[in-house]
This record gives sequence, structure tokens and C-alpha cells, in this order.
Amino acid sequence: MVQPIKILALLVLLMAFLIGTAAAADGLGSRAFDVAPPTEALAAALLGQSGPVTLQRLSGAVPGWSVARNGETAGWIGSTWELSQTVGYSGRPIDVLFAVTPDAHIGGARVVTQSEPVLTLGISDQDITTFVESFRGVDLATLGRADKADTLPATISRATVSSGVIRDGILRSARALALGQGLLSAGGIDRVRFQPMSWSELVTSGALAHARLGMDEASKLFAQATAPIAPGPGAFLDVYTGLIDPPSVGRSLLGQQDYSERMASLGASQTLLVVATAGLHSHRGTDWRQKGTFDRIAIVQGAKRHVPKAEDFSLLKTFALPDAPAFKEISLFHLPAEVDPMQLFTVEISAARADASGAAIPATIAVAYELPAQFRATPAESVPLWQASWQGKKLQVGIVLTLLAGLTLILFAQEWITRRPVLWRRIRLGYLAASFLLLGVLLNGQLSVVQVMAFIHSLLTGFRWETFLIEPVIFILWGFVALGMLFWGRGVYCGWLCPFGALQELLNAAAQKFGLR
Repeated sequence: MVQPIKILALLVLLMAFLIGTAAAADGLGSRAFDVAPPTEALAAALLGQSGPVTLQRLSGAVPGWSVARNGETAGWIGSTWELSQTVGYSGRPIDVLFAVTPDAHIGGARVVTQSEPVLTLGISDQDITTFVESFRGVDLATLGRADKADTLPATISRATVSSGVIRDGILRSARALALGQGLLSAGGIDRVRFQPMSWSELVTSGALAHARLGMDEASKLFAQATAPIAPGPGAFLDVYTGLIDPPSVGRSLLGQQDYSERMASLGASQTLLVVATAGLHSHRGTDWRQKGTFDRIAIVQGAKRHVPKAEDFSLLKTFALPDAPAFKEISLFHLPAEVDPMQLFTVEISAARADASGAAIPATIAVAYELPAQFRATPAESVPLWQASWQGKKLQVGIVLTLLAGLTLILFAQEWITRRPVLWRRIRLGYLAASFLLLGVLLNGQLSVVQVMAFIHSLLTGFRWETFLIEPVIFILWGFVALGMLFWGRGVYCGWLCPFGALQELLNAAAQKFGLR
């Protein structure tokens, strides 16, 4: 009868604890956490502005605040809770306000709200403040690059989970805000995938944009010219244009060898534009040979206007596609980095005829082009923090799983082993030494009541597996201990896996050997 009474008492205590914890909780499970808006002083400090600034709320797809000084945008402010719903190890929100500069860098960051229990174990608020401030200057354009991984702030020892969650929230939220403000490209040209395409498929997919000015239309435009255009069914200018960097486009049009040679000739950040025309008018003209520029063609993107030079030009006689129409002229132009291939641009081809007074009658044939989605690379998303943690700790995970597999064999064979006292003692001390040195010293795998509290808080305020998966060693140990309690009770951890308990028993064994009382 004693055992049931003990179990009942434990259940009563647990229920009382849960009720008390729920009453003391801040109600996050029943109401939304309110994001504290930044003050103008905080915004100025995060962006390094010495003068007064003004804030304006952004309520679009990526919410935040724009910061202006003297009428010019100085940067943007975002909240990790609002953008990424950052939840700490305690199961409660962690809110960090951060700034993004116009050149896509983190201007600064400031902790607004955190309730992490692990911070009571020798980690001060100043440690967290210093850690968060170390994100100043992080280049958001290089996130996810292997050669830049070491430049990011490292997590805090003894608070790896909490500081890891904070780091993940800042980086993800800042990147989202930068993308929302157009500071970063959402992807790039897909230069890997290849699928053969016919001419009609290229045109239908939007890989090649098309415009046509017929002879009838040209005749009306140049009706006052001294050399008028005769009307008719033909084309004054029939033009197809587009970027051929995607292999599905370039290889289909040029063939493998020619495509590879053309792409190899591109400079850093350059792209390759094809302009193919038929009809009476020439998009090249003849002056480019003497002047060095193609005065009949221009690539316009916003306020930028790029006129190709002679060194940007290469000739193509014909397309490799059998179903491609015949063209009078096919030109390939190297476009500089100033022309963003991921944004809409217009290829303008001009024509002119002189009237009786000698004045030019201008006309422009414009072709709007935007790289279709199927030829864009998938946006580079950073790996979730818990996945990166497991990938980076494969050796540690292997060590823990090996130790637990050994312990499982010991526990199942304990009756056979304990009949051999010498063997039993050697296995016992050997395993305790491995627990202390490997789990404790090497892997920092010490379970504590803080983690139990965090788990209970998480159940009450919104459970997330990702938070507990951030630290694979602790997660595996807790999972094994919870399962082991069903078969062998609490002795699984306290008797075998606790590094502190292992150290105590090893010291006791050493004291006995040396005759210490």
C-alpha cells in the first residue's frame, strides 16, 4: 500500500506545480505577445545616426519600421518576434529589435524581451547584451555561404540553446526584412538545370520576348520623311530578345559547345543578352564600328540606361534550333552588373528618318523583358538552426548513441554481469569514466532541473520541437532517460549517465584504493 501512496503523492505535487506554474505564467498561451515599437532614440542608436530620426510603420508582407533622417531613408527596424515568432528554451517569446542598413548589413540589435531559465546558471544579462550587439555589421548578402560561416557570432557557452535561438531569430528576421525592402535578390539565374526547348517553347515560356513593327505602321510613322517607307505586309523590324544564361535557353539556342564558350567569356556578374531581328531596319546600324557604341540600341532599367559598346558585342550567324525562324541579324551583348538580371528591363531599338527640313523623325521599338520564374534559382534559404546543429555535431551524436547502445546492453544483461563481481566492477567503473570524460567534459551533456522546467513551460505556453532539437546531445539523453524510466526507473541516469554522479563514484573508488577514510 506504501507504493501507491507515494505515486499518488507525487501526482498531487505535480498537479499543484502545474497549476501554480500556469497561474504564474504571463498568459502567452491565451493572448498574442505585443511587440514593443522602437523609440526614435533606439532607432538612431541601432543605425548609428547622431541626429534626430523619424519612424514610419511598415504594414506590408514584411512588417517593420522605416527610419528616415533629413528626408532620406537611413534604414529599417524589425522585430524577431513579429517576423520569425522566436520562442526560447523556456517556451516564451524572445523579442530582439534589430536594424538593417541600406547596404543590407545589420546595423545593430537590442534585446527587448527574454525569459530564458538557463540564463540563471552563471550567464548574466550583460553576456546576452554583448552577444546581441556583436551582430552589428553582419553582411546579410553572404548568409548561407560556407566561407562566411566563421564570421557570424558564436553561441554562448553554457547557454548554447538560448543564444542559438536568439542568433537564428536575428539572422532570419533581418534577411526577411532586407528581402522585403528589395535589398537582396530573392534568388538568381538557374545556371544548373537543363531541359531542351524548341523555339516555340522558348517564346511561349517568356524566355524570349518579342515585338514587331510592321511596314504599314512604319509607313505612317515616317509619312513626312523625305525617304518614306512603302506600306506592305512585311516587317520594318521584327525583334526577339532575352537572357541566354540559363542552360535551357542558351544551350537550346546555341548548342552545347558554342554556349559553353560564350559563357566562359563573361566577366564577373555579367549576363548575356541575345537580340535577333528581321525586317528592313538594322538594330546594329553601321556607326558602331567607328564610334564604338551601338547608338540604335539601349537597355533601360529604371533610371539606368546602358548602351552596349563594341567590346560587349559578338556575332551569331544562326541559331542551332531547327524550328527557329530566319533572322537578318543576331547579336549577343555582354550586360554589366549594373543591369540586374532579376528585375524587369526594356530593350529599346531606335529608328529615325529625316524630314524635308532635315530634322529627324524618331521612332522606338521597345521590348519589355523579365526573366521567367522557371529559369530562376530557388531562393537561398539558410538551414534551420536545429538542422545545422545536428549536421555540425555528427561526431558528438555518434559518441552519445554508442554510449547509450552500450548501456542498453549492460542493462539487459545485468543479471548475467552481476554474477561476475570482478567483471561487473570493471564495466561499472569503465562506463562511469566514459560518462564523466565523454558526456561531461567533452560533450557538456549534463542534464538538469532547468531543462525539466523549460519543458513544462513549453507545454503550457506553446510547445515547439525545434527548440529542444537545437542541442542534439541533450535531446538524445533526455529521450533515452525518459524511455529508460519506464523499464529501469531513475537509476538509468543517476546511476550511469550523470557526469557529476560518475565523478563522485570514481572519486570514492579512488579513495578506497588509496585507503582514504
